[in-house]
Amino acid sequence: MKLESQEVKIPKNAEFTLNYLHDLHHLEKFLPDDCFNWQCDGISCSFETKGNIKIILQKDHSDNQSVSYKSLSTHPMSFTLKGKVSEDSDNTCKVQFEMNATINPIVGTMMKPVFTDLINKMVNRWAGVMNNIPLQN
Repeated sequence: MKLESQEVKIPKNAEFTLNYLHDLHHLEKFLPDDCFNWQCDGISCSFETKGNIKIILQKDHSDNQSVSYKSLSTHPMSFTLKGKVSEDSDNTCKVQFEMNATINPIVGTMMKPVFTDLINKMVNRWAGVMNNIPLQN
């Protein structure tokens, strides 16, 4: 199952935005209010969502357009979460989250709205955080 969040434009360049996402500690700032029990050691992070779903993430792969995290927890599914950044124009970029999950189709049908809502909230928080960070000179 592949889910994509909405794409959001932010007033920072792609390099600055992607570098911010590389630090696992920053993911906490992207979580919706209904997520709790955040923990991060710099290598992995974990949090819980409403419905008591515990998510554990570890950085998996990065390149000049994305950072991806793999889920270390398998309940209710195994997945990767990718933060994608693309240069737009005039020192702006577009950001989007993509989730690829391995899940039973029946359970996937039930979980799709929950995880779509989560990644849409996260991408909007990401944009909000980036909008409020001053560029370093």
